[in-house]
Amino acid sequence: YIAGLCAVKLNKWKDSITYFEDYLKSAIKEKNQFYFISLYYLGYANYVTGNFNDAYKYFAKYNSDVTPQKIERNYSTTAYEFAAKSALQLRKYSLAAAQGEKLIEELKSVQKKQSAIMFTAEIYVDGGNYNSAIKLLTPWTEDNTTFAAECILKIAQINRKSGNLQQAEVMY
Repeated sequence: YIAGLCAVKLNKWKDSITYFEDYLKSAIKEKNQFYFISLYYLGYANYVTGNFNDAYKYFAKYNSDVTPQKIERNYSTTAYEFAAKSALQLRKYSLAAAQGEKLIEELKSVQKKQSAIMFTAEIYVDGGNYNSAIKLLTPWTEDNTTFAAECILKIAQINRKSGNLQQAEVMY
């Protein structure tokens, strides 16, 4: 575990992958805090090295295994974000959107939550799932904020992109 952390600090990503994988093999029954942090760093190291399949796998496992009571939960928002980005690299839009939805749920900061909503809406659009993007954005259009205006504009753009020009005109 310590060797893996040192390799991360030295940006020796492939070495860190080896060390953390070895650690996980020995710690799988315990699932202590080092186990969870190892999952996180394995996801990150794989992401940095372009191994998006493994990055997604480790980030998703981290978030599914860590409970809200664990201190390691602090890494969850980053893990959700990078799991979504990894799935996007693999063009697995439904997996990316699912991680984006979980990211939205996890975030407490209004500004970060709004960014995650737009990020996830874009994932849906990239995957051709226009209705889900609109469904995600619609509840946020009901107040008198700048973000509501951004959501309305985004919905209009999505309608235009999907060929629903009449509904796009209404939104504009």
